[in-house]
Amino acid sequence: MSEYVERPQRRSAALWPIFFVWLLFSGVSLLGTSVPGVNEPHYVCKARSLVIPDWCERDFFLRSANVHWCFLLLTGWWSVWSSFGAVVIAGRLLQSLVLAFGFVRLSGAVGLSGWGGVISAAIFALLTQLGSFSGEWILGGYESKVPAWGLGWAALGMWIEGSVRRCPRTLCFAGLCCGLGVSLHPVVGGWFGLGIGGGCFIWVICRGQLKTELVGPGMFGLASVLAASPGLIPAIRFLLTGGEQATVRDRSIFVQVYWRLRHHMDPTAITLEQWCYAGALLGVIVALGILLQRGTRFRSEFARGADPESLLRLQLVLLVAITAAAAGVLLGWHESSVERMTDWQWRGRLLRFYPFRFFDGMLPVVAAMTAVLAAGRSLRGSEERRGETESAALPRETTAPGLIRFVCLPVLFLAAWGLALSERRDVPAGYSAAGWRDWRAACQWLRANTEKSALVLTPRESFAFKWLSERAEYVCYKDCPQDPAGIVEWDQRLWRVHQWSAESLRDGRYDAGDCARLRVQMGCDYVLIRGQEPFEAVPEWAGEYWKIYRIH
Repeated sequence: MSEYVERPQRRSAALWPIFFVWLLFSGVSLLGTSVPGVNEPHYVCKARSLVIPDWCERDFFLRSANVHWCFLLLTGWWSVWSSFGAVVIAGRLLQSLVLAFGFVRLSGAVGLSGWGGVISAAIFALLTQLGSFSGEWILGGYESKVPAWGLGWAALGMWIEGSVRRCPRTLCFAGLCCGLGVSLHPVVGGWFGLGIGGGCFIWVICRGQLKTELVGPGMFGLASVLAASPGLIPAIRFLLTGGEQATVRDRSIFVQVYWRLRHHMDPTAITLEQWCYAGALLGVIVALGILLQRGTRFRSEFARGADPESLLRLQLVLLVAITAAAAGVLLGWHESSVERMTDWQWRGRLLRFYPFRFFDGMLPVVAAMTAVLAAGRSLRGSEERRGETESAALPRETTAPGLIRFVCLPVLFLAAWGLALSERRDVPAGYSAAGWRDWRAACQWLRANTEKSALVLTPRESFAFKWLSERAEYVCYKDCPQDPAGIVEWDQRLWRVHQWSAESLRDGRYDAGDCARLRVQMGCDYVLIRGQEPFEAVPEWAGEYWKIYRIH
Protein backbone atom coordinates (compact mmCIF):
# COMPACT_ATOMS: atom_id res chain seq x y z
CA MET A 1 0.00 0.00 0.00
CA SER A 2 2.88 2.34 0.83
CA GLU A 3 4.42 1.87 -2.64
CA TYR A 4 1.09 2.76 -4.26
CA VAL A 5 0.99 6.03 -2.31
CA GLU A 6 4.63 6.98 -2.92
CA ARG A 7 4.65 6.65 -6.69
CA PRO A 8 2.32 9.58 -7.44
CA GLN A 9 4.30 11.75 -5.03
CA ARG A 10 7.54 10.81 -6.70
CA ARG A 11 6.04 11.46 -10.14
CA SER A 12 4.72 14.89 -9.15
CA ALA A 13 8.07 15.74 -7.57
CA ALA A 14 9.70 15.06 -10.95
CA LEU A 15 7.15 17.02 -12.99
CA TRP A 16 7.11 20.43 -11.31
CA PRO A 17 10.77 21.27 -12.13
CA ILE A 18 10.08 20.33 -15.77
CA PHE A 19 7.11 22.73 -15.80
CA PHE A 20 9.18 25.65 -14.45
CA VAL A 21 12.07 25.00 -16.83
CA TRP A 22 9.62 24.64 -19.74
CA LEU A 23 8.09 27.98 -18.76
CA LEU A 24 11.55 29.56 -18.72
CA PHE A 25 12.69 28.10 -22.05
CA SER A 26 9.38 28.82 -23.79
CA GLY A 27 9.50 32.43 -22.63
CA VAL A 28 13.02 32.91 -23.94
CA SER A 29 12.09 31.34 -27.28
CA LEU A 30 8.85 33.26 -27.83
CA LEU A 31 10.06 36.59 -26.46
CA GLY A 32 13.48 36.55 -28.04
CA THR A 33 12.67 35.32 -31.56
CA SER A 34 9.92 36.74 -33.76
CA VAL A 35 7.83 34.54 -36.07
CA PRO A 36 9.23 33.49 -38.43
CA GLY A 37 12.70 33.10 -36.94
CA VAL A 38 15.82 33.23 -39.05
CA ASN A 39 15.86 29.50 -39.92
CA GLU A 40 12.18 28.63 -39.63
CA PRO A 41 11.15 29.34 -43.27
CA HIS A 42 14.09 27.15 -44.34
CA TYR A 43 12.85 24.15 -42.33
CA VAL A 44 9.07 24.51 -42.49
CA CYS A 45 8.89 25.14 -46.23
CA LYS A 46 11.16 22.19 -46.95
CA ALA A 47 9.02 20.06 -44.64
CA ARG A 48 5.83 20.90 -46.51
CA SER A 49 7.46 20.19 -49.88
CA LEU A 50 8.48 16.74 -48.62
CA VAL A 51 4.87 15.66 -48.08
CA ILE A 52 3.37 17.79 -50.91
CA PRO A 53 5.87 17.35 -53.78
CA ASP A 54 4.03 19.71 -56.16
CA TRP A 55 4.14 22.61 -53.65
CA CYS A 56 6.59 25.16 -55.11
CA GLU A 57 7.84 22.31 -57.29
CA ARG A 58 10.14 24.51 -59.39
CA ASP A 59 12.16 25.63 -56.36
CA PHE A 60 15.45 23.76 -56.66
CA PHE A 61 16.28 24.07 -52.93
CA LEU A 62 13.06 22.30 -51.97
CA ARG A 63 13.93 19.49 -54.40
CA SER A 64 17.46 19.05 -52.96
CA ALA A 65 18.43 16.16 -50.67
CA ASN A 66 16.99 15.96 -47.14
CA VAL A 67 19.44 15.20 -44.34
CA HIS A 68 16.90 15.88 -41.54
CA TRP A 69 14.35 13.52 -43.03
CA CYS A 70 12.52 12.47 -39.82
CA PHE A 71 12.08 16.02 -38.53
CA LEU A 72 10.94 17.26 -41.94
CA LEU A 73 8.44 14.41 -42.29
CA LEU A 74 6.90 15.06 -38.86
CA THR A 75 6.71 18.80 -39.46
CA GLY A 76 5.50 18.38 -43.04
CA TRP A 77 2.38 16.40 -42.17
CA TRP A 78 1.68 18.89 -39.44
CA SER A 79 1.97 21.84 -41.85
CA VAL A 80 -0.58 20.35 -44.26
CA TRP A 81 -3.55 21.18 -42.04
CA SER A 82 -2.11 24.14 -40.13
CA SER A 83 -0.59 27.48 -41.02
CA PHE A 84 3.18 27.97 -40.90
CA GLY A 85 2.88 30.40 -37.99
CA ALA A 86 0.80 27.99 -35.90
CA VAL A 87 3.22 25.13 -36.63
CA VAL A 88 6.17 27.24 -35.51
CA ILE A 89 4.59 28.50 -32.27
CA ALA A 90 3.33 25.06 -31.27
CA GLY A 91 6.67 23.58 -32.32
CA ARG A 92 8.60 25.99 -30.11
CA LEU A 93 6.42 25.08 -27.12
CA LEU A 94 6.85 21.37 -27.80
CA GLN A 95 10.61 21.53 -28.32
CA SER A 96 10.95 23.63 -25.14
CA LEU A 97 9.22 20.80 -23.29
CA VAL A 98 11.74 18.31 -24.68
CA LEU A 99 14.58 20.63 -23.65
CA ALA A 100 13.11 21.02 -20.17
CA PHE A 101 12.75 17.25 -19.74
CA GLY A 102 16.33 16.65 -20.84
CA PHE A 103 17.79 19.46 -18.73
CA VAL A 104 15.98 18.36 -15.55
CA ARG A 105 16.96 14.73 -16.20
CA LEU A 106 20.60 15.70 -16.54
CA SER A 107 20.60 18.06 -13.55
CA GLY A 108 19.05 15.33 -11.39
CA ALA A 109 21.65 12.81 -12.53
CA VAL A 110 24.54 15.01 -11.39
CA GLY A 111 22.89 15.48 -7.98
CA LEU A 112 20.86 18.68 -8.22
CA SER A 113 17.48 18.83 -6.51
CA GLY A 114 14.36 20.15 -8.22
CA TRP A 115 15.08 23.73 -7.16
CA GLY A 116 18.73 23.32 -8.06
CA GLY A 117 17.81 22.15 -11.57
CA VAL A 118 15.49 25.13 -12.10
CA ILE A 119 18.14 27.60 -10.93
CA SER A 120 20.80 26.03 -13.14
CA ALA A 121 18.38 26.25 -16.10
CA ALA A 122 17.93 29.97 -15.46
CA ILE A 123 21.70 30.48 -15.33
CA PHE A 124 22.08 28.46 -18.53
CA ALA A 125 19.43 30.60 -20.26
CA LEU A 126 21.36 33.73 -19.34
CA LEU A 127 24.73 32.33 -20.37
CA THR A 128 23.53 31.22 -23.81
CA GLN A 129 22.26 34.73 -24.53
CA LEU A 130 25.46 36.41 -23.37
CA GLY A 131 27.66 34.69 -25.90
CA SER A 132 28.81 31.53 -27.68
CA PHE A 133 32.00 29.96 -28.96
CA SER A 134 31.01 29.18 -32.55
CA GLY A 135 27.54 30.67 -32.93
CA GLU A 136 25.62 27.69 -31.57
CA TRP A 137 22.23 28.56 -30.05
CA ILE A 138 19.67 26.28 -28.40
CA LEU A 139 16.86 28.53 -27.12
CA GLY A 140 15.24 30.13 -30.13
CA GLY A 141 13.37 29.19 -33.28
CA TYR A 142 11.79 25.90 -34.27
CA GLU A 143 14.24 23.59 -36.00
CA SER A 144 15.52 20.04 -35.80
CA LYS A 145 18.59 20.59 -33.64
CA VAL A 146 16.65 21.95 -30.64
CA PRO A 147 14.73 18.77 -29.66
CA ALA A 148 17.88 16.80 -30.50
CA TRP A 149 19.70 18.77 -27.78
CA GLY A 150 16.91 17.97 -25.30
CA LEU A 151 17.02 14.26 -26.11
CA GLY A 152 20.82 14.36 -25.88
CA TRP A 153 20.69 15.88 -22.40
CA ALA A 154 18.18 13.22 -21.32
CA ALA A 155 20.42 10.49 -22.75
CA LEU A 156 23.44 11.92 -20.95
CA GLY A 157 21.55 12.13 -17.66
CA MET A 158 20.29 8.56 -17.96
CA TRP A 159 23.75 7.33 -18.90
CA ILE A 160 25.27 8.97 -15.81
CA GLU A 161 22.55 7.62 -13.54
CA GLY A 162 22.61 4.15 -15.08
CA SER A 163 26.40 3.96 -14.90
CA VAL A 164 26.60 5.08 -11.26
CA ARG A 165 23.80 2.74 -10.17
CA ARG A 166 24.89 -0.10 -12.49
CA CYS A 167 21.42 -0.24 -14.04
CA PRO A 168 21.40 -1.66 -17.61
CA ARG A 169 17.73 -0.74 -18.12
CA THR A 170 18.45 2.95 -17.53
CA LEU A 171 21.38 2.73 -19.94
CA CYS A 172 19.04 1.18 -22.50
CA PHE A 173 16.65 4.13 -22.14
CA ALA A 174 19.64 6.45 -22.48
CA GLY A 175 20.47 4.79 -25.78
CA LEU A 176 16.91 5.18 -27.02
CA CYS A 177 16.97 8.92 -26.27
CA CYS A 178 20.34 9.33 -27.95
CA GLY A 179 19.16 7.42 -31.01
CA LEU A 180 16.01 9.51 -31.29
CA GLY A 181 18.21 12.62 -31.17
CA VAL A 182 20.24 11.23 -34.07
CA SER A 183 17.04 10.61 -36.03
CA LEU A 184 15.97 14.23 -35.61
CA HIS A 185 19.40 15.78 -36.17
CA PRO A 186 22.26 13.41 -37.10
CA VAL A 187 25.02 15.88 -36.22
CA VAL A 188 23.80 16.91 -32.75
CA GLY A 189 22.64 13.39 -31.86
CA GLY A 190 25.82 11.90 -33.26
CA TRP A 191 28.00 14.16 -31.13
CA PHE A 192 26.10 13.08 -28.02
CA GLY A 193 26.68 9.46 -28.99
CA LEU A 194 30.39 10.09 -29.46
CA GLY A 195 30.58 12.14 -26.25
CA ILE A 196 28.92 9.47 -24.13
CA GLY A 197 30.89 6.70 -25.81
CA GLY A 198 34.16 8.59 -25.33
CA GLY A 199 33.36 9.38 -21.70
CA CYS A 200 32.54 5.73 -21.04
CA PHE A 201 35.77 4.61 -22.71
CA ILE A 202 37.90 7.00 -20.65
CA TRP A 203 36.16 5.93 -17.43
CA VAL A 204 36.59 2.21 -18.13
CA ILE A 205 40.24 2.56 -19.13
CA CYS A 206 41.18 4.77 -16.18
CA ARG A 207 39.40 2.51 -13.69
CA GLY A 208 40.67 -0.70 -15.25
CA GLN A 209 37.15 -2.18 -15.45
CA LEU A 210 37.10 -3.18 -19.12
CA LYS A 211 35.78 -6.71 -18.49
CA THR A 212 33.19 -5.79 -15.86
CA GLU A 213 31.57 -2.80 -17.61
CA LEU A 214 30.72 -4.03 -21.09
CA VAL A 215 27.06 -4.99 -20.64
CA GLY A 216 25.74 -1.49 -19.93
CA PRO A 217 27.61 0.31 -22.74
CA GLY A 218 26.66 -2.51 -25.10
CA MET A 219 22.97 -2.06 -24.35
CA PHE A 220 23.34 1.70 -24.73
CA GLY A 221 24.99 1.29 -28.13
CA LEU A 222 22.46 -1.26 -29.41
CA ALA A 223 19.48 0.85 -28.33
CA SER A 224 21.07 3.94 -29.89
CA VAL A 225 21.56 2.28 -33.26
CA LEU A 226 18.02 0.91 -33.35
CA ALA A 227 16.42 4.25 -32.41
CA ALA A 228 18.70 6.17 -34.78
CA SER A 229 17.95 4.02 -37.81
CA PRO A 230 15.00 6.07 -39.18
CA GLY A 231 17.21 9.16 -39.45
CA LEU A 232 20.64 7.56 -39.70
CA ILE A 233 19.94 5.52 -42.83
CA PRO A 234 18.83 8.56 -44.91
CA ALA A 235 21.81 10.53 -43.53
CA ILE A 236 24.27 7.81 -44.58
CA ARG A 237 22.70 7.63 -48.03
CA PHE A 238 22.96 11.42 -48.15
CA LEU A 239 26.72 11.26 -47.42
CA LEU A 240 27.34 8.52 -50.00
CA THR A 241 25.54 10.20 -52.90
CA GLY A 242 25.46 13.55 -54.63
CA GLY A 243 29.17 14.25 -55.13
CA GLU A 244 30.51 11.70 -57.59
CA GLN A 245 33.12 14.03 -59.13
CA ALA A 246 36.05 15.28 -57.09
CA THR A 247 35.63 18.79 -58.50
CA VAL A 248 32.03 18.90 -57.27
CA ARG A 249 33.00 17.65 -53.80
CA ASP A 250 35.87 20.09 -53.46
CA ARG A 251 33.82 23.06 -54.66
CA SER A 252 30.97 22.20 -52.29
CA ILE A 253 33.38 21.94 -49.35
CA PHE A 254 34.92 25.30 -50.13
CA VAL A 255 31.52 27.00 -50.48
CA GLN A 256 29.95 25.43 -47.39
CA VAL A 257 32.84 25.34 -44.91
CA TYR A 258 34.95 28.34 -45.87
CA TRP A 259 32.25 30.73 -47.09
CA ARG A 260 28.55 30.13 -46.40
CA LEU A 261 28.91 28.55 -42.91
CA ARG A 262 32.37 29.85 -42.10
CA HIS A 263 31.18 31.36 -38.80
CA HIS A 264 30.28 27.85 -37.56
CA MET A 265 33.02 25.69 -39.08
CA ASP A 266 36.18 27.73 -39.73
CA PRO A 267 38.20 28.26 -36.51
CA THR A 268 39.80 31.42 -37.91
CA ALA A 269 36.33 33.02 -37.93
CA ILE A 270 36.03 32.70 -34.12
CA THR A 271 36.46 36.16 -32.63
CA LEU A 272 38.50 37.17 -29.59
CA GLU A 273 35.28 37.83 -27.68
CA GLN A 274 34.12 34.27 -28.35
CA TRP A 275 37.46 32.85 -27.18
CA CYS A 276 37.21 34.88 -23.97
CA TYR A 277 33.64 33.70 -23.38
CA ALA A 278 34.64 30.05 -23.69
CA GLY A 279 37.79 30.53 -21.63
CA ALA A 280 35.89 32.20 -18.79
CA LEU A 281 33.26 29.46 -18.57
CA LEU A 282 35.89 26.76 -18.82
CA GLY A 283 37.86 28.38 -16.01
CA VAL A 284 34.76 28.43 -13.78
CA ILE A 285 34.09 24.76 -14.52
CA VAL A 286 37.65 23.69 -13.73
CA ALA A 287 37.92 25.71 -10.51
CA LEU A 288 34.56 24.67 -9.10
CA GLY A 289 34.96 21.11 -10.35
CA ILE A 290 38.19 20.70 -8.40
CA LEU A 291 36.49 22.08 -5.32
CA LEU A 292 33.59 19.65 -5.60
CA GLN A 293 35.76 16.61 -6.34
CA ARG A 294 37.79 17.20 -3.18
CA GLY A 295 34.69 16.95 -1.03
CA THR A 296 32.49 14.01 -0.15
CA ARG A 297 28.87 13.27 -0.90
CA PHE A 298 26.66 15.97 0.61
CA ARG A 299 23.06 17.11 0.85
CA SER A 300 21.69 20.62 0.64
CA GLU A 301 18.59 22.48 -0.44
CA PHE A 302 19.81 22.41 -4.05
CA ALA A 303 21.72 19.11 -4.14
CA ARG A 304 19.98 15.87 -3.27
CA GLY A 305 22.95 13.72 -2.45
CA ALA A 306 25.48 14.94 -5.01
CA ASP A 307 27.95 12.20 -5.86
CA PRO A 308 31.43 13.20 -7.12
CA GLU A 309 31.32 10.29 -9.58
CA SER A 310 28.26 11.72 -11.32
CA LEU A 311 29.89 15.10 -11.85
CA LEU A 312 33.11 13.45 -12.96
CA ARG A 313 31.28 11.50 -15.68
CA LEU A 314 29.71 14.74 -16.92
CA GLN A 315 33.14 16.36 -16.97
CA LEU A 316 34.52 13.44 -19.00
CA VAL A 317 31.88 14.04 -21.67
CA LEU A 318 32.83 17.71 -21.68
CA LEU A 319 36.46 16.63 -22.06
CA VAL A 320 35.49 14.71 -25.20
CA ALA A 321 33.78 17.89 -26.49
CA ILE A 322 36.90 19.94 -25.72
CA THR A 323 39.07 17.39 -27.54
CA ALA A 324 36.83 17.54 -30.61
CA ALA A 325 36.91 21.35 -30.61
CA ALA A 326 40.70 21.39 -30.21
CA ALA A 327 41.03 18.95 -33.10
CA GLY A 328 38.81 21.23 -35.20
CA VAL A 329 41.06 24.20 -34.45
CA LEU A 330 44.18 22.22 -35.43
CA LEU A 331 42.54 20.92 -38.59
CA GLY A 332 41.13 24.18 -39.84
CA TRP A 333 43.51 26.92 -38.68
CA HIS A 334 45.07 28.88 -41.53
CA GLU A 335 46.87 32.20 -41.70
CA SER A 336 46.77 32.57 -45.49
CA SER A 337 44.03 31.79 -48.01
CA VAL A 338 42.25 28.44 -47.84
CA GLU A 339 43.63 27.26 -51.18
CA ARG A 340 47.18 27.55 -49.83
CA MET A 341 46.41 25.34 -46.82
CA THR A 342 47.82 21.83 -47.16
CA ASP A 343 45.10 19.25 -47.92
CA TRP A 344 42.31 21.73 -47.31
CA GLN A 345 39.85 19.39 -49.04
CA TRP A 346 39.96 16.55 -46.49
CA ARG A 347 40.25 19.04 -43.63
CA GLY A 348 37.06 20.66 -44.89
CA ARG A 349 35.32 17.28 -45.07
CA LEU A 350 35.94 16.81 -41.34
CA LEU A 351 34.99 20.40 -40.48
CA ARG A 352 31.61 19.80 -42.15
CA PHE A 353 30.66 17.77 -39.04
CA TYR A 354 30.72 20.90 -36.85
CA PRO A 355 33.55 19.97 -34.43
CA PHE A 356 32.84 23.04 -32.24
CA ARG A 357 29.08 22.53 -31.88
CA PHE A 358 29.09 19.96 -29.03
CA PHE A 359 31.59 21.96 -26.99
CA ASP A 360 29.72 25.21 -27.64
CA GLY A 361 26.39 23.77 -26.51
CA MET A 362 27.61 21.79 -23.50
CA LEU A 363 29.84 24.51 -22.05
CA PRO A 364 27.07 26.70 -20.52
CA VAL A 365 25.17 23.59 -19.35
CA VAL A 366 28.11 22.21 -17.37
CA ALA A 367 29.05 25.69 -16.09
CA ALA A 368 25.52 26.36 -14.79
CA MET A 369 25.15 22.97 -13.08
CA THR A 370 28.63 23.07 -11.56
CA ALA A 371 27.99 26.56 -10.19
CA VAL A 372 24.73 25.53 -8.50
CA LEU A 373 26.36 22.40 -7.04
CA ALA A 374 29.15 24.54 -5.62
CA ALA A 375 26.64 27.04 -4.25
CA GLY A 376 24.73 24.18 -2.64
CA ARG A 377 27.87 22.96 -0.91
CA SER A 378 28.64 26.49 0.28
CA LEU A 379 25.13 26.95 1.67
CA ARG A 380 25.30 23.58 3.39
CA GLY A 381 28.59 24.51 5.00
CA SER A 382 27.28 27.86 6.25
CA GLU A 383 24.21 26.21 7.77
CA GLU A 384 26.36 23.65 9.57
CA ARG A 385 28.60 26.37 10.99
CA ARG A 386 25.61 28.40 12.13
CA GLY A 387 24.36 25.45 14.14
CA GLU A 388 21.00 23.77 14.39
CA THR A 389 19.78 25.96 17.31
CA GLU A 390 20.28 29.22 15.51
CA SER A 391 18.89 27.80 12.25
CA ALA A 392 15.74 26.52 13.90
CA ALA A 393 15.05 29.93 15.46
CA LEU A 394 14.71 31.50 12.01
CA PRO A 395 11.66 31.11 9.77
CA ARG A 396 12.31 28.85 6.77
CA GLU A 397 11.69 31.68 4.31
CA THR A 398 14.49 33.78 5.83
CA THR A 399 17.19 31.16 5.32
CA ALA A 400 19.52 31.44 2.33
CA PRO A 401 17.75 28.67 0.32
CA GLY A 402 14.41 30.38 0.93
CA LEU A 403 15.74 33.72 -0.27
CA ILE A 404 17.17 32.10 -3.39
CA ARG A 405 13.90 30.34 -4.20
CA PHE A 406 11.56 33.27 -3.69
CA VAL A 407 13.79 36.23 -4.54
CA CYS A 408 16.77 35.27 -6.68
CA LEU A 409 14.96 32.72 -8.85
CA PRO A 410 12.24 35.15 -10.04
CA VAL A 411 14.98 37.71 -10.71
CA LEU A 412 16.87 35.17 -12.83
CA PHE A 413 13.72 34.30 -14.78
CA LEU A 414 12.89 37.95 -15.42
CA ALA A 415 16.50 38.67 -16.38
CA ALA A 416 16.51 35.81 -18.92
CA TRP A 417 13.18 36.90 -20.41
CA GLY A 418 14.16 40.57 -20.38
CA LEU A 419 17.47 39.86 -22.11
CA ALA A 420 15.67 37.80 -24.73
CA LEU A 421 13.16 40.58 -25.33
CA SER A 422 15.91 43.18 -25.62
CA GLU A 423 17.62 41.09 -28.33
CA ARG A 424 14.40 40.49 -30.28
CA ARG A 425 14.33 41.65 -33.89
CA ASP A 426 10.88 42.00 -35.40
CA VAL A 427 12.38 43.07 -38.72
CA PRO A 428 14.82 40.75 -40.57
CA ALA A 429 18.35 41.86 -41.33
CA GLY A 430 18.55 44.11 -44.39
CA TYR A 431 15.00 45.47 -44.03
CA SER A 432 13.55 48.58 -42.48
CA ALA A 433 10.18 48.31 -40.75
CA ALA A 434 8.41 49.90 -43.72
CA GLY A 435 10.43 47.84 -46.17
CA TRP A 436 9.47 44.62 -44.38
CA ARG A 437 5.78 45.54 -44.52
CA ASP A 438 6.12 46.30 -48.21
CA TRP A 439 7.95 42.99 -48.79
CA ARG A 440 5.11 41.04 -47.18
CA ALA A 441 2.58 42.94 -49.30
CA ALA A 442 4.51 42.02 -52.46
CA CYS A 443 4.61 38.36 -51.46
CA GLN A 444 0.90 38.37 -50.72
CA TRP A 445 0.20 39.86 -54.17
CA LEU A 446 2.20 37.09 -55.82
CA ARG A 447 0.32 34.48 -53.82
CA ALA A 448 -3.06 35.89 -54.89
CA ASN A 449 -2.36 36.88 -58.51
CA THR A 450 0.11 34.41 -60.01
CA GLU A 451 -0.08 30.78 -61.03
CA LYS A 452 1.10 28.25 -58.43
CA SER A 453 3.84 27.02 -60.76
CA ALA A 454 5.40 30.49 -61.11
CA LEU A 455 9.16 30.87 -60.64
CA VAL A 456 10.32 34.20 -59.18
CA LEU A 457 13.74 35.84 -59.16
CA THR A 458 14.19 37.40 -55.72
CA PRO A 459 16.92 39.73 -54.37
CA ARG A 460 19.85 38.55 -52.24
CA GLU A 461 18.24 39.72 -48.99
CA SER A 462 15.12 37.65 -49.67
CA PHE A 463 13.66 36.33 -46.43
CA ALA A 464 10.66 34.03 -45.91
CA PHE A 465 9.60 34.44 -49.55
CA LYS A 466 8.21 30.91 -49.94
CA TRP A 467 6.61 31.15 -46.48
CA LEU A 468 4.71 34.33 -47.46
CA SER A 469 4.05 33.84 -51.18
CA GLU A 470 3.96 30.03 -51.56
CA ARG A 471 5.78 30.46 -54.85
CA ALA A 472 9.12 29.01 -55.96
CA GLU A 473 12.20 31.22 -56.14
CA TYR A 474 15.11 30.75 -58.48
CA VAL A 475 17.74 30.97 -55.73
CA CYS A 476 17.82 32.20 -52.12
CA TYR A 477 21.02 33.03 -50.28
CA LYS A 478 19.61 31.74 -46.99
CA ASP A 479 18.37 28.45 -48.46
CA CYS A 480 21.63 26.66 -49.18
CA PRO A 481 21.29 22.89 -49.80
CA GLN A 482 23.50 20.45 -47.91
CA ASP A 483 24.39 17.88 -50.55
CA PRO A 484 27.49 18.55 -52.70
CA ALA A 485 25.62 18.78 -56.02
CA GLY A 486 23.00 21.07 -54.50
CA ILE A 487 25.62 23.34 -52.92
CA VAL A 488 27.46 23.72 -56.23
CA GLU A 489 24.20 24.41 -58.09
CA TRP A 490 23.23 27.00 -55.47
CA ASP A 491 26.60 28.73 -55.87
CA GLN A 492 26.33 28.70 -59.66
CA ARG A 493 22.85 30.20 -59.55
CA LEU A 494 24.04 33.06 -57.35
CA TRP A 495 26.85 33.78 -59.80
CA ARG A 496 24.46 33.50 -62.75
CA VAL A 497 22.19 36.15 -61.26
CA HIS A 498 25.17 38.39 -60.51
CA GLN A 499 26.55 38.09 -64.03
CA TRP A 500 23.15 38.73 -65.64
CA SER A 501 22.70 41.86 -63.53
CA ALA A 502 26.22 43.14 -64.26
CA GLU A 503 25.88 42.60 -68.01
CA SER A 504 22.38 44.08 -68.15
CA LEU A 505 23.39 47.27 -66.36
CA ARG A 506 26.22 48.10 -68.73
CA ASP A 507 23.85 50.49 -70.47
CA GLY A 508 22.32 51.61 -67.18
CA ARG A 509 18.93 49.88 -67.46
CA TYR A 510 17.11 46.55 -67.71
CA ASP A 511 15.48 46.56 -71.14
CA ALA A 512 13.35 44.04 -73.04
CA GLY A 513 16.42 42.19 -74.34
CA ASP A 514 17.76 41.76 -70.82
CA CYS A 515 14.42 40.34 -69.66
CA ALA A 516 14.31 37.94 -72.60
CA ARG A 517 17.82 36.74 -71.74
CA LEU A 518 16.73 36.25 -68.12
CA ARG A 519 13.81 34.15 -69.30
CA VAL A 520 16.05 31.95 -71.44
CA GLN A 521 18.90 31.54 -68.95
CA MET A 522 16.89 31.04 -65.75
CA GLY A 523 13.30 30.36 -66.76
CA CYS A 524 11.87 32.94 -64.36
CA ASP A 525 8.32 34.19 -64.75
CA TYR A 526 8.53 37.19 -62.42
CA VAL A 527 11.15 39.43 -60.84
CA LEU A 528 10.72 40.87 -57.35
CA ILE A 529 13.22 43.69 -57.06
CA ARG A 530 13.84 46.97 -55.27
CA GLY A 531 11.81 49.84 -56.66
CA GLN A 532 14.77 52.02 -57.60
CA GLU A 533 16.19 49.45 -60.04
CA PRO A 534 16.07 50.82 -63.65
CA PHE A 535 13.52 48.55 -65.36
CA GLU A 536 12.00 49.82 -68.62
CA ALA A 537 8.89 47.62 -68.34
CA VAL A 538 5.77 48.61 -66.45
CA PRO A 539 5.55 46.77 -63.11
CA GLU A 540 2.69 44.37 -62.39
CA TRP A 541 2.72 45.57 -58.80
CA ALA A 542 4.52 48.50 -57.20
CA GLY A 543 4.96 49.34 -53.55
CA GLU A 544 6.98 51.92 -51.74
CA TYR A 545 10.13 49.80 -51.67
CA TRP A 546 9.56 46.81 -53.97
CA LYS A 547 8.22 46.19 -57.48
CA ILE A 548 7.15 43.06 -59.34
CA TYR A 549 7.76 42.63 -63.08
CA ARG A 550 6.46 39.89 -65.33
CA ILE A 551 9.08 38.35 -67.63
CA HIS A 552 7.73 37.55 -71.11
